[in-house]
Amino acid sequence: MASDREQDAEIALAMATSTNKFARLVRMMMLIKRWTTGQNQQETEERLDDRNMLMFKFFETVAGTKNLSIIGNHQEESMSWFNKIWHLSINETNNFYYRWSAIVMLSCIYNLVLIPVMIFAEFRQSYYKPWLVANAITDVVNLFDILIQSKREFMEDGVCITEPKAMLVKYFKSRDFILDLLSVTPSDLVMLIFPNLAFVRLNRLLKIHRIFDFMERTEIRTNFPHLFRLLRLIVVCFVIFHWNACVYFLLSILYGYQDSEMEDWVFSYEKILDPLLPKCNNRLYAGTCLFDEDGLDAHERHTYVDELLDFWEPKKYVREFSNLTKKYSLSFYWSSLTLVNLGEQPSPTQLSQMLFEIVDTLLGLVIFAIIVGDIGNMVTSMNLARSTFEEKKDGCKRYMRFRKVNQVLERKVVEWFEYTWTRGQAKVDESKIVEYLPSRLHGQMSVQIHMDTIRKVRLFQDCEAGLLYELVLRLHLQIFSPGDYICRKGDVGKDCEAGLLYELVLRLHLQIFSPGDYICRKGDVGKEMYIIKRGCLEVVSPDGLKVFATLNEGAVFGELSILNIPGNKNGNRRTASIRAVGYSDLYVLTKDDLWDAIREFPDAKKSLIDKGKEILRKDNLLKESDDEAELSDMEIEGIPIEERLSKIRKNLYKLEETINKYASSFHGGNAEMKRRITQLEQRYKTRKHSIQGLYSNMNIDF
Repeated sequence: MASDREQDAEIALAMATSTNKFARLVRMMMLIKRWTTGQNQQETEERLDDRNMLMFKFFETVAGTKNLSIIGNHQEESMSWFNKIWHLSINETNNFYYRWSAIVMLSCIYNLVLIPVMIFAEFRQSYYKPWLVANAITDVVNLFDILIQSKREFMEDGVCITEPKAMLVKYFKSRDFILDLLSVTPSDLVMLIFPNLAFVRLNRLLKIHRIFDFMERTEIRTNFPHLFRLLRLIVVCFVIFHWNACVYFLLSILYGYQDSEMEDWVFSYEKILDPLLPKCNNRLYAGTCLFDEDGLDAHERHTYVDELLDFWEPKKYVREFSNLTKKYSLSFYWSSLTLVNLGEQPSPTQLSQMLFEIVDTLLGLVIFAIIVGDIGNMVTSMNLARSTFEEKKDGCKRYMRFRKVNQVLERKVVEWFEYTWTRGQAKVDESKIVEYLPSRLHGQMSVQIHMDTIRKVRLFQDCEAGLLYELVLRLHLQIFSPGDYICRKGDVGKDCEAGLLYELVLRLHLQIFSPGDYICRKGDVGKEMYIIKRGCLEVVSPDGLKVFATLNEGAVFGELSILNIPGNKNGNRRTASIRAVGYSDLYVLTKDDLWDAIREFPDAKKSLIDKGKEILRKDNLLKESDDEAELSDMEIEGIPIEERLSKIRKNLYKLEETINKYASSFHGGNAEMKRRITQLEQRYKTRKHSIQGLYSNMNIDF
């Protein structure tokens, strides 16, 4: 038995400390060990029953933590769940916390609205028990919210803190914890002695800070911020009017409203009578539902009022409303008139009534100023983009009049402004959004918007993801007007690395062209590649009279001119003139952006140039006889300074190697020559006399 307990302890330790695949591996090894020693497998099944596994998965889903093991006996299992809850952490930016905040917000609004309503006796008599049940539910929500808040992650020096003790200390030291703790104080126990003393629940209103927290998060998340602010303003005004109405009726109770009259300041039933409604329809039964006033003067009706009353007595009925409806509606009406400073109410007769009126007047002035200010801010925010756009357009029109621009061009500029506004281009400043977003988010957004477009270019298909990323960041928008000329010559090849495509997509930017604008003309030096995002372009003759082709959305042109392909017979010149038919949006990739992107992708660069050569070779536009020196010069043209310096540095290294090679050869030859001369001198010295005798016989002097 002791051995069995030791084995159980080993299994429990392994299952409690292991996680993920390693935990499952250790657990399986322990089970195999017990099976080989003849242990009953049913014990293991009892440890991992379905109920515990479901609860385990639930906590794992909510907390987002790693897998924890569930061990055998009940005590160890309880410890495991305690540890699981202890290590639970909640990210305040996820949907779970937002939805929970919505529940807490509803609980706070319930207390904010229902606590003062208990001043009405009819409400207490009719809804007292349901009110107690609802109070218990909201109190449970507040208690759970304390647990949720103690498990809320927080940022410290840019690092998300999920350590349980740190989260608890952070929450316990905060002001929110004190308010939350006071809000759940069981003040309801006083109602066991005084059932009608509902205001003992005022401490629940300390939870109101959670309403503001939810509103801030909703304002960030919603797609209709102006509508949300308007609804928030309406709710705030309603709550203020509601509380003021309840306080007014409380004063009416203190001063006694049962015997009050129409002219009294307090509530009076005479001020809100039940309406009298006719039983018959005047349109269908005009003969029986209309009093015959023929021969009578309508201006003298007071002389036959009794006859009118007798006539309508059997033809009317009273629409009776409950006392609660009358009390609350009249109190709310009085509150709204007073807070908006409309007056038209009976004058107060007591000091406390006067003080209450003064406070209401001051509060009404503040509320009125807040309402006017908030609505003004909302209107200003809603019209800010339009006002800024109109200011720019008016400034441009004044500038054109000052410079005496002809009417045709002025009308074209105004039409361009109208087009950009109607298409939504003027409402969103892409450059400011890009500057505000982090580079990573900007890259992800650019890839989602432009990746499909950039992959349509045959040259960039299957490029490296890194290069595509850089290209997307450099894309910018160009809008071409109808009749604008762009240009296009050939397509680019396939099988480009994905990293290069990723870099290229990030470098695209938008340009807008007006109708009739020339994007490029034949013979111009090509410095950009164009992708048609929206609009229609025409390939025309140099004089613009003949149309050769039409380019629609998704077409790409100008890619070969920015590659500096060696041997291109056209060089980097445009081979056709391109004109915009209507307003056209074009994404542009410049030569500098392309070379900057492919700088880190030498293999992709070589692949692009080879594919460009294949395209030119098919059109018989490639010179195959160009030597290597000429190719190098064409490659250097137009590329960034850093790339040129790198090429110069490589050439210097090669030149240095060549010089060192020739210097070494020279020194070796020089040493060999000296050695031979030395040998010759030595031989001459040893054979000097014989040589002199030989040459003396030949009559030669030395």
